[in-house]
Amino acid sequence: MIVTQEEASYIEKFNEAVTHFSHFCFCTIDSGLQKEASAQIYGFLQQLAEDKAAAVATGDERWANFLLGCECRLKGMRAEILMWVLLKEEKPDEAWRLLVDAQGFTSDAMKSDDGFQLQPFIDHLAKIERVVFPPQAFMSAGMVCDHEECSICHGDYEDCDHIKCRPYMGEFCTVELFGCEPDHVALVDEPASKHCRVHTVSTPEGRRSKMTRLVEPYKVGEGPPEDGSLLASATILHLGPEKA
Repeated sequence: MIVTQEEASYIEKFNEAVTHFSHFCFCTIDSGLQKEASAQIYGFLQQLAEDKAAAVATGDERWANFLLGCECRLKGMRAEILMWVLLKEEKPDEAWRLLVDAQGFTSDAMKSDDGFQLQPFIDHLAKIERVVFPPQAFMSAGMVCDHEECSICHGDYEDCDHIKCRPYMGEFCTVELFGCEPDHVALVDEPASKHCRVHTVSTPEGRRSKMTRLVEPYKVGEGPPEDGSLLASATILHLGPEKA
């Protein structure tokens, strides 16, 4: 991307901020300092939103999409920082949610503009998933929908020219689903969203957490499924975003 001198200065300041906040993306960093860094990123994101709105107002799609990438990059860093805070607070399920968010935001930054070469950070987050968290069982929900609506033009997605997950004037195209009915649920290795996962499985003693292995005893009148199947004993607590 060819940039003006003013844009180059903006990018330099953004890169300095990213370098600064990267120092807080470690488990050993004081949680108080990490929370302060999270608050600082939030303030930075508010400024980015204003700058992106100004670019949109002038019709500068190239710069608006670049600023969208800046937003995604910082949101990913903020999610990773808070993930470490939650892990230290022994809240692994909430920490997992932020890890998945960090992965998604970092990937989105790369989609927004070719200038974001973030594959090393994608790999970094994948290593955290493998090393810090136990293996998870993922779910995929199939649905039959009446129609799909484009978030950019709000027309029928099948008839418009926009492409899902691509940026348009500082906004990613998503697909709104209407009139949906569930069709099936399946265990998968590569889910559309890693938010959609099995949280607990049934044991003779109670429901065992996939994260902590702690067993919560059954309530009066409850018990393990008679057929012992994984699907019957799974609890799905978070199905991820409603947009496709």
